[in-house]
Amino acid sequence: MGFELLRFEILVEPKQYFRNGDRVNSMLIIELVGHLKCRHILMTAIGEIRARFYRQDQSMEISHFMSIPINLRDLVAKQEFNVKTHSNVCPSRIDSRPVAAVREKLVRLFGIKIGAVRLSAHLDRNAYFCGEVISIYFHMDNRSSKSIRFLPQLVRRTAFKKEYIFLESEELVATNDTEKCAPNGSQSDIVCIPVPADSLPTIDSPFIDITYTISLFVLISDSSEHFDEILVFIK
Repeated sequence: MGFELLRFEILVEPKQYFRNGDRVNSMLIIELVGHLKCRHILMTAIGEIRARFYRQDQSMEISHFMSIPINLRDLVAKQEFNVKTHSNVCPSRIDSRPVAAVREKLVRLFGIKIGAVRLSAHLDRNAYFCGEVISIYFHMDNRSSKSIRFLPQLVRRTAFKKEYIFLESEELVATNDTEKCAPNGSQSDIVCIPVPADSLPTIDSPFIDITYTISLFVLISDSSEHFDEILVFIK
């Protein structure tokens, strides 16, 4: 009898600084496999205070101050709560199907129209396991006066949904680029984006949503133009 801990991750609201009395909202995600159930969790928050003290050195003719950095760690809070389980994570069976996006846009550089770009991209399926590689088949028609480059990005969006809070965050998970496409030229190729093995799966629950998209960008000189997005499921 026992269980195996597959994943332990704490998602904290995207805020860097907190004042005295502020509430730190977070979401704890635990994946367990085994015959035992996790019913209680004890969480302990430890704060770190960085202080700098000064003293006068009397051994020298000219008095001066020396700084001594001291780090203090103290218990901030401790809380025990019951575990609420949810099974509506990304289902193991998803109707994997090809997905595609086609978009043509007029492109500008410093506000000046330089031509048009047509981009078509498709995936042979829309569901992937952690550790797999997403292959993106694309074709670009560059009807502009500048060289361009296709840049797909795997993006993760996380939304906390509670009665007292709704927060969203966006994170770039992985990316890859291609060779340049010359002015008034075309390009067809395959670009691969690996899904990290430790990625969180797609989640749709009453408290948290985690979604993944392939965001399609085209680089023009030093600027990027967003063309479209393709929704994918990570299992």
